[in-house]
Amino acid sequence: MTSRRAIVREGLTVGIATGAYGISFGALSVAAGLSVLQTCALSLLVFTGASQFALVGVVASGGAALSGAVTALLLGLRNGLYGLRLAPLLRFTGVRR
Repeated sequence: MTSRRAIVREGLTVGIATGAYGISFGALSVAAGLSVLQTCALSLLVFTGASQFALVGVVASGGAALSGAVTALLLGLRNGLYGLRLAPLLRFTGVRR
């Protein structure tokens, strides 16, 4: 029972932190001029939070949406390269990989 309680506690902690992050991203995105639908699409399609905030930051500062998208793409590519580099070091196989 103790391990179940620890799992629930850790799950709630991650959920609260992720929820606060999501609320702040949503508020900044809408304040930058994106619609709620666009904000939801970004959360669904863009994997890294840094990429989301970069796109919103560029748009909020008056930059073109294409410039923000390229910035977000480059940040996502960077994370993909990190993953490629770490894959052989972690030695995960099958579904875990």
